[in-house]
Amino acid sequence: MVNTLGELIKSWREEAGLSQLLLSKAIKKSEKAISHFETNRYPPSVETIERIVKALNRGQDDKLLAMTLREPELAKTGLFKIAEGRAGYSSRHEARLHNAFSRLTAEAQERYIKMMEVEAKALDKS
Repeated sequence: MVNTLGELIKSWREEAGLSQLLLSKAIKKSEKAISHFETNRYPPSVETIERIVKALNRGQDDKLLAMTLREPELAKTGLFKIAEGRAGYSSRHEARLHNAFSRLTAEAQERYIKMMEVEAKALDKS
């Protein structure tokens, strides 16, 4: 289980048996940039995430998980429904979000749930 986008990228890279140098060449970024991504010094752009997913032969669920970790607000509504057990899986998108959410550590899940609760309260006030 992963807790951050950096941990996710590192685990994918290690699973693929690549060094930071080889991944950096595959996605046309510096080795230092890969190190920064993996240590959460700064997040990769959406375009870079797509390159990483492609270079490491990851699927769409993994891409969605990475995007969710990078931009949690993009998936907030769907993840909130899933976290509360209200997801009906009526769409392929909700099923993918459930898959992505279930891969997070309990700590990361709790962090997203709290973030979404705060956001829901803010929306209720407006």
